[in-house]
Amino acid sequence: MGTSRQPGRRPNDLPSAEELLAAHPLDPLTADEVREVAAILRRDRGVEPPRWRFASIELNEPPKAALREPRERRPLREALAVCWNREDGQAYRAVVSLMQAFTKTAAPRRSPPGSTCRASSRT
Repeated sequence: MGTSRQPGRRPNDLPSAEELLAAHPLDPLTADEVREVAAILRRDRGVEPPRWRFASIELNEPPKAALREPRERRPLREALAVCWNREDGQAYRAVVSLMQAFTKTAAPRRSPPGSTCRASSRT
């Protein structure tokens, strides 16, 4: 699998608006986008090992109605990250704007009643 990285572009450079609009809104996150989400969460929320672990980073899909909008009016790409705080065993969800490079929301992830899911102490 190749990446859509342009020649001369460093891995941590944010994609341009044109690049983000060129991608289909439901395309999976690229490896560069996943790395960028992790970097944004480290910067904005202090999500650093060994205290924190990423459980998942995936596309935060836009509403279906937004997909019918003209390309220039579609919502910007966002990622949904689930992180484990290994000290207290809690999971946290964060929505990260890829175009604007900031964490939009971050909150504890609520487990279903009766769930006993806890973070592992292993790396």
